[in-house]
Amino acid sequence: MVTKNNMRRTLVTLFKWARDQGYLQADRKTSAERTMTFNEPGTAPAIFTPDELKQIIAVCPENLLPHIVIGAFAGIRSAEIARLEWGDVLWEQGYIEIKVRKAKTKARRLVPLLPNLRAWLEPYREQTGFVCHLPNTAVRLNYLGDKAGFGWRQNALRHSFASYRLAQIQDAAKVALEMGNSPEKLFLHYRELVTATAAEEWFSIFPLLRVVSADADEAAA
Repeated sequence: MVTKNNMRRTLVTLFKWARDQGYLQADRKTSAERTMTFNEPGTAPAIFTPDELKQIIAVCPENLLPHIVIGAFAGIRSAEIARLEWGDVLWEQGYIEIKVRKAKTKARRLVPLLPNLRAWLEPYREQTGFVCHLPNTAVRLNYLGDKAGFGWRQNALRHSFASYRLAQIQDAAKVALEMGNSPEKLFLHYRELVTATAAEEWFSIFPLLRVVSADADEAAA
């Protein structure tokens, strides 16, 4: 990961030079600056604060919203979200089912449909087909981070869920089971120290806070 970040910094420098020379538009970020950074060994995982997530949701286009809220409030991997179908949301049982063929670890698991996530997904209850199967998701997320004003952070939705969920329930084994990995991996890769108060705020983000900007949907179409 250190090598990847070094390469990114080199490209950012090159693109900035090109912008300074007039080869690129001066009033916007370069493509290199829009790319995600990577977590380096020994560093804390990148997470979003509750206020940052609220800002992301506020400018999120409608077709990307399920990806954001499922990542933030269920901790499901981006690749698994892309494979999810609305039939995998078990409304009556209160779970999202990650089937064997859709799970990275090839093991079926049930992820709790927490109250605020249920509220976000309720308008889609009668939908069929894929939940959020969009092309160029990484590009869309990078644009969304820029639109929110602070950039996108690699795997930050999953990292955030792990951190806030652990602070909320104080049970590493349960959180690891929900996320489809081991408690050891949870502490090594996904957990950042956050307070119980911050966790309560994170899982209290409900749809009434969403105000969609008109140009966000157009930009991500």
